[in-house]
Parts: sequence; structure tokens; C-alpha cells
Amino acid sequence: MPIVHFSRIFWFILISIPIFIAVFTCMWLLGIRPKDAGLVMPRRRDVPIEAGVILLAVPFGIMEYLILKPSPLGLYLAIPNLIALALIIFACTGFLEELSFRGLMQFTTLQMLSKWWAILFVSVIFGVLHAGNLSFLDCLLAFSVGVMFSVVRYRTGSIYGITVSHGVINIILFVVAPMYL
Repeated sequence: MPIVHFSRIFWFILISIPIFIAVFTCMWLLGIRPKDAGLVMPRRRDVPIEAGVILLAVPFGIMEYLILKPSPLGLYLAIPNLIALALIIFACTGFLEELSFRGLMQFTTLQMLSKWWAILFVSVIFGVLHAGNLSFLDCLLAFSVGVMFSVVRYRTGSIYGITVSHGVINIILFVVAPMYL
């Protein structure tokens, strides 16, 4: 059944399920531990970096909204449904994409390339995969944010802060900004 028959929020879920399976299967087959994939709390000294990357989500979310101008996903939803929508977006974009790109891909790429080539490689792929939005500016923004996220992941060893930041960017993009900007 074509995905267009489902509401847009279910697209996130339907597309995410096989990707979650693939990522965890790859981690298992490659012997990548959760810690290796960045599933570790940041060290106390890295909390300011993590907080900073989370705070930057607000302007990045607004910038991406101004570039793409998507229609709102939750315009007529009650508060509990908006919370559910935000959690779905957070899990299916923030967590899944960061686990995929900065967790699995960056970890494995660093085994073969230098730090900066690995960061560049993962960030270019992240940016190019935004080409589906049909906006060069969005690809450039995604690449830039990807570089920042990759550097934070490399520096802190954790994907938690960048996961929250990525989730907030997309919640602003799809839920908050379309309703208020």
C-alpha cells in the first residue's frame, strides 16, 4: 500500500520502523556497543556543550521552517495529541537519525578515515539526504547542522544532546513554527 494513503505523521512511523531494525541489526552484526554508538550520558564537563547545542535548536528550527514553509502537522490537535505528535517526531527523527548518522555511521567511518574526513563524509550524506525537500538551502543547512552535530558527538562521545537538539529542530519545523510564524 503506498505511503501517501496515510497521514503525514504516520509516514514518520512507517519509514522509521525498518530503519530502526536496520540500525540495531547493523550494530549487533558489527559488535557495536551502545556506548560506541553514543548511547552514553555526557560527562559533566561536556554539559555546557550539550546545553549549547540544544539551545541552538530554536534558531535552526526557525531557519529550516523559513526555508521549507511546511504545512502544520498538528494545527487542530488537542494538547495530549500535540505531545504525542512531538514524541513521535522526536523518536523518529531526533533519536533515529542521530543514532544512524552520528552513532552508527560516524563510529564506523572513524575506523577508516581521519576525524575531519569522517565528519565531512557523514555530514555530506546527511545534507544530501535532505534533497527530498527540494531545496538547496535546506541541504546546506542540514550539512552545516550535521557538521556541528558530528563535532559535538566526537567531542562528547554522546548523542544525547544532539538527539534532543535534532528533535527540537523538527518539532519547531513541523509543529510549532507553522502554527505561530
